[in-house]
Amino acid sequence: MHNLDPTPTSPAKFPAAVQDSKIDKFAVRIFIVLIAYAALRSLVGAATRPFWFDEVGSIIVTRQPSISGLWNALAHAADSQGPGFCLIERMSAALLRNQEVALRLPSILAFCCITICLFVFTRRRAGSAYALVCAAIPFTTSLFTWYAIEARAYSLLVGCIAIALVAYQRAPALRWMCVMALAFAASVSFNYYAGLAMVPFGLAELYVLLVRRQTRWPVWIAFALGVLPMAAFWPLLLAMRHNFSAHFWAKASLSGLAFIYATIFMTSPPWGAAVAAAAVLAMAGLILFSARNSKAATAPNRAPAHEYVLVLGLLALPFIGYVAAKLTHSGMTERYVLAAVLGISLAAGCILPLLDRKSVILAVSFLAALLAVQEAAFWVAHAHQLTGFDSPADSLAGLVTSAGHPDLPVVISDGLEYLPIAHYATPPWSERFVNLVDPQAALIFAGNDSLDRGLIVLRRFAALRVYDYPAFASQHPTFLLYSSNGSGRDPHDWWPERLFRDGYALKVLAVDHQRTIYLVTRPQESP
Repeated sequence: MHNLDPTPTSPAKFPAAVQDSKIDKFAVRIFIVLIAYAALRSLVGAATRPFWFDEVGSIIVTRQPSISGLWNALAHAADSQGPGFCLIERMSAALLRNQEVALRLPSILAFCCITICLFVFTRRRAGSAYALVCAAIPFTTSLFTWYAIEARAYSLLVGCIAIALVAYQRAPALRWMCVMALAFAASVSFNYYAGLAMVPFGLAELYVLLVRRQTRWPVWIAFALGVLPMAAFWPLLLAMRHNFSAHFWAKASLSGLAFIYATIFMTSPPWGAAVAAAAVLAMAGLILFSARNSKAATAPNRAPAHEYVLVLGLLALPFIGYVAAKLTHSGMTERYVLAAVLGISLAAGCILPLLDRKSVILAVSFLAALLAVQEAAFWVAHAHQLTGFDSPADSLAGLVTSAGHPDLPVVISDGLEYLPIAHYATPPWSERFVNLVDPQAALIFAGNDSLDRGLIVLRRFAALRVYDYPAFASQHPTFLLYSSNGSGRDPHDWWPERLFRDGYALKVLAVDHQRTIYLVTRPQESP
């Protein structure tokens, strides 16, 4: 990252190559097109994808009849998102009739905000051309392809951290520290894991304190104010820990870090780990160079070393999350450390200006080709479905009808499938579609009980037909069972195996690719 005047409030001085007005104007125009495309593509993606399990869980909490009811649901661990996110969703739901778009609109806008902040941050250091490249990198990650069109808080969390980045770059100016404090406080209110993304900022400021011997009190006060809401939300966090931590579905492990990087950057684990490792080593080298060369930190074409520390911390966020998960005995998935996407983009802003012209052209060409292939695949897949989607409940209703036995309840084997089906089912079918929970059996067959425990909590706050297995079995000697686990690889779709082991007779009535409808009969009534 180039061109920082050591005085935070002074205007940036760009190199002659970047100062060219034509290049600058062209980059800004392309960037505006990029933002418009992100919004359009995300709106189409939101309108053509039904809600999935986690989103429906958030909707149930959001639609509680009162704010006190919403807080009560969170206090019983009905959702892992924070109260701030639920309040934003309540307001967003009233904006549009199409709820798939309305409830995902905050995430869409947050992604646009992330892109703008990355452009602003990098432009201050390296000019508009490099800023455009860095702002385009998140388009190749799961942040854009999945979380930007999800009615969950993760895109909003990263958006707040991106705003904090821009503010921190201008530290210790008081007005910007107020912005940073508000951004941190908002991120914590959206999702409790925002605290992890604040750690790199703390490491950067520690570098300022210990190496540069500067105590920037406005920065530390902004940190303190930013985490203050966590005190109010602490009981909600403890409820989540009490209900799910014992057998959480995603345990932290060193071997899983490669998969986390791979999932974020949508590649295979070796490539994901390699990209992250290369960026980390490059940033560590820049930090060492800046620390050993006093002129480098104040040169007009260098960013201060503490910004390199910040970028390195964001890159290493999965490792920070791993340590935190081990210390607190909690879970760890890529969505909890999604702000690492910012680290990759900013690392590119630091590294690209140091490369020769051919290397930069090669890197930019690869990024452009990757985006072209990715987006072409998206539009081909959505060519005949731009404004709607096939309801998962309607699709299942047709298969169940072909199986006959219209008087029997239909047990949805996989709880992840049940919640969206129940959400979209028409009243007649919602009476028939049910789900069974048995946390102890889930530990045996799935290896965790997170899904069953989550459904047990949610049924307290919505009209879900979720039943304890023993009670349901005693009242229904015969029922239908729907399973989509034709490959046998879905760990959550374990009821066919469980019922078979218990001696039930399972007769296939209808099959459609991987989907199967069974007639289940209690052992003593089997032929």
